[in-house]
Amino acid sequence: MFRISSLFLIFAVIFSNKVSAGPFTDNLTRCIVVSTSDDDYKKLVNWIFRVVSEHPHIKSNVGDVYSKIQKIKADVNLAEIFTKLLTRRCKTEAIQAFKYEQDIALFESFKMLGEISMQKMMEDPAVSKSVEEFTKYMDEEAIEKLFE
Repeated sequence: MFRISSLFLIFAVIFSNKVSAGPFTDNLTRCIVVSTSDDDYKKLVNWIFRVVSEHPHIKSNVGDVYSKIQKIKADVNLAEIFTKLLTRRCKTEAIQAFKYEQDIALFESFKMLGEISMQKMMEDPAVSKSVEEFTKYMDEEAIEKLFE
């Protein structure tokens, strides 16, 4: 039987290799993607960053990024999004997908939601600009020689 803890596994392996899914998973994924608001996507990105900021290497470099209250708020927001999508916006699709394709349906659907959330974050002009900042420190000659 599906357990809620399985949902948390989804984001732990958000960028893992593609697993085979079927038509019910596709329907659930489509419903989840189109039923997620821009505000929901922002909350998802915030939660992803909140979780990543727990990595010991990040903590050792920048300290605690989120306060205890901010962590709880991010977790509550994510729980509300999952609940809303599974029990209201995509209820029929969720029931069918789980009935015929079990946990893989939820895994794949929320994996796609995480990927789209990250894509939306990376499309932000401030983030895009920041992504390119490292290139000014690269050894261009060494890179050019690589492709000669």
